[in-house]
Amino acid sequence: MQRVLQKIYLSLQSCLNCGSQVRISELLLCPDCQEKILFYSDQDQGIDRLSLYTWIPNRSSIVSRVVMNLKGHHYMFVYLAYADLLLERAKQKEIRISADTIIVPAPPRRTGDRDHAHHLAEAISLRTGCVLALALERESAEMQKNLSRQERQKSQMKLHEKFTQDAVRGRGILFVDDIITTGATARAAWLALGSPKRFHIWTLANRSSLAEKPPLLV
Repeated sequence: MQRVLQKIYLSLQSCLNCGSQVRISELLLCPDCQEKILFYSDQDQGIDRLSLYTWIPNRSSIVSRVVMNLKGHHYMFVYLAYADLLLERAKQKEIRISADTIIVPAPPRRTGDRDHAHHLAEAISLRTGCVLALALERESAEMQKNLSRQERQKSQMKLHEKFTQDAVRGRGILFVDDIITTGATARAAWLALGSPKRFHIWTLANRSSLAEKPPLLV
């Protein structure tokens, strides 16, 4: 029954990039766009960071359209398809996620929202069996307005009131977001989580190659 509903849903969808309604895959891409986007597969990876695609403005518009248009979709089977791609890439890179890893999505801009970072993290959790923890929340602008730039970077995220650093101490952390650019969001998460030694960053797209690569975790 679930597969039937998925097929019906896909038959009503358009390609995230070109708008075609022909043979839409679970990635919400037509065959042509699914092949084209492979050209932008992110090869600039390390053991602590994994992205599916490289997003270069004015050169990889297909990536930006896919990531942005994905925001309107909340069906889990779509995110499971993207999670499978990330896990396949991790296997190719011999990146191993231990069983004690906690999967932490980037917190949404508005409290209570469930954006596609959350859905992707949930899909990875379902595929790996690792615990999903909504452990982070964004600090309010009011709390940050009198802080220096360096202090704001350190305080832009905090642990959710239901979590403590003791709860995550010694555990591996898999931080999930839609895009990595300067690494500031990932660094803020790392600091809020108590600077864990095992900290991986998985995203749909990587824009960090556009700037000098900052040392995320130092």
